[in-house]
Amino acid sequence: MDDKEAGKIVGKGGFEVHENVMIVHVEFTAKIETKNEKYKYVFSNFSYKDYLLEEITFNVSDAQNLNTKILNIIDGLKKSMNTNTNNW
Repeated sequence: MDDKEAGKIVGKGGFEVHENVMIVHVEFTAKIETKNEKYKYVFSNFSYKDYLLEEITFNVSDAQNLNTKILNIIDGLKKSMNTNTNNW
């Protein structure tokens, strides 16, 4: 969902995390809101699926790769938001 006038973008994202011998597919919802030349972002609704795409419980204590991926996404978002362009 995009609402340019209200300054809101909501979308789905995903990536893979390799934990030992298991590949975990991570899906999430990303929401970005802008107002008065500021922005905020929220990542939510995380789901974890194994290679058969079945829901699994992911042990967060072993999730360093997951944390790194999310931080990379946030870093890319911050760099993009700080780029001065007039292109929507």
